[in-house]
Amino acid sequence: MNPTIIAKYRQVDWIFAIYRNIELQRVYKLSPKDLEPYFSKWEEKWRSDGGKDINNPKIPIKFVKEVGTLVYETDVSVTEIAEDAKEAQDTVKE
Repeated sequence: MNPTIIAKYRQVDWIFAIYRNIELQRVYKLSPKDLEPYFSKWEEKWRSDGGKDINNPKIPIKFVKEVGTLVYETDVSVTEIAEDAKEAQDTVKE
């Protein structure tokens, strides 16, 4: 990650997908303005490290949930049914 890439990131909205196992649970949308604290932090780190590219910086899911706009959420009952079925299957195996 470097200033050139960060400049590109500032031009587009970001979509974050949250999964439980292989099932999509939620999708959030964040704007470049929402993510500016991270972009600025990454640029500062890049500069303070002497222009060394940053490898795989993280954006915490807690931040995404707090700041992002929820654009999709799975039907909770479907997830609960799947979890109940898994618990029942695990109980049978014991």
